[in-house]
Amino acid sequence: MSFAILIPLGPGRAELQRLGDLLEAVLHFEPTCTAAVIINDGNDKEAARNVAGQFPVRCEILANPRNGRGSWWGGGSSAGTICGLRWITNHLEPEFVVKLDSDSLVIGHFKEALSQFFHANPKAALAGSHRRNPEGTPRDGLPFAPAIQKLQRRFTVWRKCPLLGRNIQFGWFGRSRKIRELILSAVNNGYEFGENCQGGAYAISVAGLNAFAKWGLLDDPLLFLNTPITEDVALGLFTRSLGMELRDFNHPGETFAVRHFGLSAPPAELLTNGYSIVHSIKDRGESTEEGFRTFFRTKRNGK
Repeated sequence: MSFAILIPLGPGRAELQRLGDLLEAVLHFEPTCTAAVIINDGNDKEAARNVAGQFPVRCEILANPRNGRGSWWGGGSSAGTICGLRWITNHLEPEFVVKLDSDSLVIGHFKEALSQFFHANPKAALAGSHRRNPEGTPRDGLPFAPAIQKLQRRFTVWRKCPLLGRNIQFGWFGRSRKIRELILSAVNNGYEFGENCQGGAYAISVAGLNAFAKWGLLDDPLLFLNTPITEDVALGLFTRSLGMELRDFNHPGETFAVRHFGLSAPPAELLTNGYSIVHSIKDRGESTEEGFRTFFRTKRNGK
């Protein structure tokens, strides 16, 4: 059973430290990881290579093809993720891929659970936090719904485009046409505008990955560059356009305790509830990222 991980890396020393801690945690719990694909968006490539080189796993460091253009958080994140998934389909044959933001963390074993989940749910392309948060509450609306609805139109005006500022969109040509066709296909398959598996951490099945590649959805990493569409929303759109499913896999005893801001429960409770991957461990209120990392590092080292 093989799997790969995909990690976006932003600029700065803190991101390099996060990368090292995340790789250490992944390989502690799942040492048979096939490869780590790191999408470098503004960090020093040699510094990233030095961090990755400390670990016994194949690491590929790819430059985000946005090359500084657009929004790193919106269409730029889509560019990096699509680029990474395209590389994986061209060079590896994983059973699934786990996408991990640098402020996520692995706190338990997950390979067997994800393998069993995707085998039991062959139409699922994505698994993570879809409709609900780990604590059982509904996820907070669909903030990208208005943008998706705009992209569905043949003609619309954007007041703040990431690349062009105020911009008129014509849905008859180029990337705008491609995006519009994807949305129309997704809507025919029951798509809810903007639906996604929360982007802090989620898994992509080999069935989903192969379907994305087969239908050319990974051919153009810059497809969403001049839009506000983040990578998790882009993959949700890809999934529904092909008639595949997004699924929650974030109940206690399942893999993903993933929400947008903060942790869904105190760290000790997340371990007790049997979660394997958590997001986000950045500073939140009186809790600090370093405190979270120290706690989980101590636990995985058996102290």
